[in-house]
Amino acid sequence: MLTASIIILGSFLVWLYMIAPGRRRMPMEHFGGDYAHRGLWNSSIPENSLPAFRRAREYGFGVEMDVHLTSDGETVVIHDDDLKRMCGTDKKVRDCTLRELRNFTLLDSGEGIPTLVEFLDTVGEDMPLIVEIKHDPRRDEICSKTISQLRGRKGPFCVESFDPLIVRWFRKNEKKVFRGQLAYGLNVRGRYPLNIKNVILSSLAVNVLGRPDFVAFDHQCEKSLPFRMMNALYHPVLAAWTVREKKAMAPEKWDMRIFEGFIPGSLSGNEQGHKA
Repeated sequence: MLTASIIILGSFLVWLYMIAPGRRRMPMEHFGGDYAHRGLWNSSIPENSLPAFRRAREYGFGVEMDVHLTSDGETVVIHDDDLKRMCGTDKKVRDCTLRELRNFTLLDSGEGIPTLVEFLDTVGEDMPLIVEIKHDPRRDEICSKTISQLRGRKGPFCVESFDPLIVRWFRKNEKKVFRGQLAYGLNVRGRYPLNIKNVILSSLAVNVLGRPDFVAFDHQCEKSLPFRMMNALYHPVLAAWTVREKKAMAPEKWDMRIFEGFIPGSLSGNEQGHKA
């Protein structure tokens, strides 16, 4: 009985060590605030399009966006790993060359899939950016190419990923870049399937790999035990995703808020139209 208690206590202490974020503090005067999820899009302006990013800039918000790698090694801005939802064709982004992607438009809008370079030229130097790097087996390539295009930027930017090995890559190779671990909990009415991958990610034990400077968490899962324990013990910088109603912005809880479906401080309705 004593041996079992020691094992349980030891395992708990190891878990507490694993969920700890990094000790570095992000300068919230540059990074704190509201970020338009995939740009400030609506029913006529598609997500992750250049007009959506221009609109976010006009309203004075930061932007959260997504980076994939094409088959010929170009960084492009699109959320899904395939083109089915946004372009109506069942192709993987990573299996297409940039030239092939140029043949598709986002939701028949006439807007194409932008490259990361085109995105950066559109938003300019001052807009705060949260750059989500999507999972890709070519981790070294997607990380190194993304940061090479971001490095000369004068404005504030940080990177984040659900893939803890991408977060770890930045910990090992680009220590000056602020990095975030994306995560969620499992206690929201079947929102996430109960499988090994989701259990590990929701436990926040992956923090041991990247020691993230901030944790981006599904705000609907904020009552999960691992999240509450991490928050109580370590007081990390927190980003809420994806906030879809004004009352959930809660600046007293979240340092950064990634929103869609309304304009903070202006409209409380579903101004942005469809949701992804």
